Amino acid sequence: MDAERRRDATGRGKMAMLKSGKLPQGVGIGIYGYHWVKESKKRIPIESEAKVVKRMFEMMANGVSCFKIAVTLNKENIPTKSGKKWEPRTVSRILRNTAFYGVTYFGQTAGSDRRKTAKETWHMLPDVTPAIINQDLFERVQIAMEKSREIHYGKPLHEYPLAGFVVCGHCGSPLVGHCLRGGYRYYHCRGTYPTASRSKICNARYIKADWLESVVWDKVKSVLANPELLLNEVRKQTEAEQQEVSTGTLEQEIKALNRKIKGYDGQERRLMSVLRLDVVKSDIVLDELNQMKTEQEADKKRLSSLTQTKNYIEKMIDLEAHLKQLCADIAPDLAGC
Repeated sequence: MDAERRRDATGRGKMAMLKSGKLPQGVGIGIYGYHWVKESKKRIPIESEAKVVKRMFEMMANGVSCFKIAVTLNKENIPTKSGKKWEPRTVSRILRNTAFYGVTYFGQTAGSDRRKTAKETWHMLPDVTPAIINQDLFERVQIAMEKSREIHYGKPLHEYPLAGFVVCGHCGSPLVGHCLRGGYRYYHCRGTYPTASRSKICNARYIKADWLESVVWDKVKSVLANPELLLNEVRKQTEAEQQEVSTGTLEQEIKALNRKIKGYDGQERRLMSVLRLDVVKSDIVLDELNQMKTEQEADKKRLSSLTQTKNYIEKMIDLEAHLKQLCADIAPDLAGC
């Protein structure tokens, strides 16, 4: 009940800020082109970045793809907000963000998985982000991006069942499917051609898909027909995981995280008491609440991951008998698969 009241109070605090035209949250490094002002809960343009943003929109409006925009910026050594290389998807996110023509939305995503929410639940804040471009340019860019998507839309004509499972023996990059003239299927190292953020890193040749798939399938059949190979790997993994548990590392971290997560309720109660007493600015308290929520979500994810590992170790002990039975059931039908 207390947790529900705290959530309600936090929600009321955020709604009060939204009604006053302020953005309740300003975590992370912010969006490219702007500096986040914590006190006013608004953004101010960074001149050098704003020029890059405007240039990106103009390039797309003139028919330049996201890939070529990223390549151009990387060649000119212009870094992203985080100091990294530009990728086409990063460019695309900027070109679709309405904040750049002065319209900011709050509540577009929700939950730890950042899932999209219904548009009718969004809150529009017209004065939080000063415009870098005008709305006409923004809309022209959206039309250009849609046309580009329509031109390049399509499904591959052939199947490549090993894509995502095999890597290059030279550089370790993933192998991708590729169809050459005449309809012949091949696997090709992704490192043999440049991306927006790096040059070519590998000289591996094309591999015939029929040959590679045949070799892999023969190996799969031999392993399934001889379960001892799999069991040896299972035993190695179990021993390694049990060794970690026996030192207490996993158990100790799980206990420590459980204690820390329980303590968040007390922190939230104290912050809500400060908010109700009105002894400090509500902006400061809400910032602290947002930061605490971010840390709490990270700790919960870490605890979930550790718990899964612990459960995995326990299941591995019982896996040998099941694996032997599985291989015995599958082996007679392998030839006809």
